[in-house]
Amino acid sequence: MQKANNSPNNKKDFEKLKRILTIIGESLKEYFKQSVEKETNATPHQISIVDVTSQDFRSSRSKTHFVTYNLESELGKHVVYLIVKFSKDEEAYIKEISNYEILASSLKNYPCVLVPPIIYKSAKNKCIIYEAGLGIDVKSNISEDDSLKLAAKTLALIHGIGAKEIDVEPYKTVILFLISLLNNEDLEQELIDLLVPSLAILQKSKGSAVIHGDFHKSNLKMVIDSSSDRSSLTEQDCEKVKVYVFNSEFIEANRDRCEDIGAYFALDVITEYKSTKSFTSTKNKVMKFIYEYDKTLTEIGVEQDLQSMYPDGYTIDFHIATYILYDIIDSIKNENLPINSPKIQTNLELLRALLRERPFA
Repeated sequence: MQKANNSPNNKKDFEKLKRILTIIGESLKEYFKQSVEKETNATPHQISIVDVTSQDFRSSRSKTHFVTYNLESELGKHVVYLIVKFSKDEEAYIKEISNYEILASSLKNYPCVLVPPIIYKSAKNKCIIYEAGLGIDVKSNISEDDSLKLAAKTLALIHGIGAKEIDVEPYKTVILFLISLLNNEDLEQELIDLLVPSLAILQKSKGSAVIHGDFHKSNLKMVIDSSSDRSSLTEQDCEKVKVYVFNSEFIEANRDRCEDIGAYFALDVITEYKSTKSFTSTKNKVMKFIYEYDKTLTEIGVEQDLQSMYPDGYTIDFHIATYILYDIIDSIKNENLPINSPKIQTNLELLRALLRERPFA
């Protein structure tokens, strides 16, 4: 899921969204009262919405809004944060609800990693509202290493126990479909030749798991209890951080663990390569991530580490290359860019480097 602008494209869209979110908020008055009660230990008799703001995130199938409700009651002013998600169609809505149950169930024994509870859902409007996580967001106060450590721990708990062969057919289908959209026979054949070895490696791997499918930094929120109001976090504090996992829309069973790792680091890879033509910095991050991931697997009783699941090397490069291929197709279809445009050529150069060099294998 990619981050969009902090507000809709124009004033008309913004006002329409604000009206919708205000109407939704009116139906959540009891929830707002409960939230204020948790905050103040007193129950307000009346509560009103003063203002609504939204930070907008989008995926290919849905719109997700991180919404701030500014409230007022006889007890004072209050702020409640919610995640309001509108699914693109009924199928996506149903899948989101089903996947939410899968994710919540898989993490129920791990109090350090949480799935925000659903507080409202409407099949008619294809709308789901989640609590946005209770506590102080520590993103600005936590080191990159600690953030990486918590993300790796979270992903290992999501993937959990189970190491068996991966169902490769969905990956083959997607790759062949994307390549066919290039409408360039020479390029299509070149990419097939580059991708076939990765598919063969995937076939031999035993890293099958229920994957998140959209494991990006924007789908994680790290919070510390509101009583621990600190400007910076010590190592001991970091152990108290809870991680909330959002967006269960793309959860899939019997898929490759490395797909989630590739998604997490894809933007880092793209940014570093475009500026330095290398992968050194991101490789160091990936190594730290895998160390913490393996450490967590051991803690929950998984006998195999990640390396033993991938005897011919990790498939992270393949999944980042697939991510880039999606971006190339999007540039062709939605931006009407020709194959020889600088943007597409840069992405193709990176894609080739990943598949030939396999820097993360």
